[in-house]
Amino acid sequence: MASIKGITLKRVQHFRGTDGSGVNADIYMDGKKIGDAHDGGYGGGLDVDINHEYSAKFKKRVETYYKEHPSSCTGNEWFMEELIALHDYEKDYKRNARKGYPIMVDMKFHARLATLDDILSMLKNDKVIFCVDEKTLEVNLKKHEPVVYTVYRSLDDFIIR
Repeated sequence: MASIKGITLKRVQHFRGTDGSGVNADIYMDGKKIGDAHDGGYGGGLDVDINHEYSAKFKKRVETYYKEHPSSCTGNEWFMEELIALHDYEKDYKRNARKGYPIMVDMKFHARLATLDDILSMLKNDKVIFCVDEKTLEVNLKKHEPVVYTVYRSLDDFIIR
């Protein structure tokens, strides 16, 4: 199950909102439900509600994650956006692995420390490609030349410790 620093999602539901797509998810830490995330798809951002008794521990894990994975976009909302994306990537990986594509590469055309404006303008260029073997992966990396990329070869790759 996709996880960042022991924080996972369950009951993730994507839906169409009035001004874009929305998402609901239950947030778990070390197997215990600690809160929920909600984006109503009305043009605002993601709301992250963590139960008070877990908020300090959750905040510490988020901070630790960003110390180990520096980014110009930090905080609970960005962390949850990354976790939701990781969850969705894992779901796509499972579906495509069953179809004979056991390698997935997430290519970004912006650096994690880029300005917010640069990141938002480059998001549309990001790509996820599924490959049948290492040679196909190598060809795609040379062809697209991403700034950064992450390769997923097994379900363990969706667990960030």
